Amino acid sequence: MNKEEKKKKIKTLFDQVNDYFIKEYFDVDSDNDLDVKIEVLEDLLAGKKPYEIARYDDVLEKYPEHEQFVHGDIQDLLNKL
Repeated sequence: MNKEEKKKKIKTLFDQVNDYFIKEYFDVDSDNDLDVKIEVLEDLLAGKKPYEIARYDDVLEKYPEHEQFVHGDIQDLLNKL
């Protein structure tokens, strides 16, 4: 499977997954670790829980590296959840 086929498969799998952290912090457009992304998404669709997937955290590329404090309107933050 070439890079474009893998990216297409990732987008298809991503649309099927119902996982908060994947939906929030997974970078569908990134070219990093395409095989790992496919594996994690397939494992989730197969019914595995995040803690059962060894590389789950590795695909959360958008997850902030440092703790962020809430600034501004708390209701705005709650609406995003």
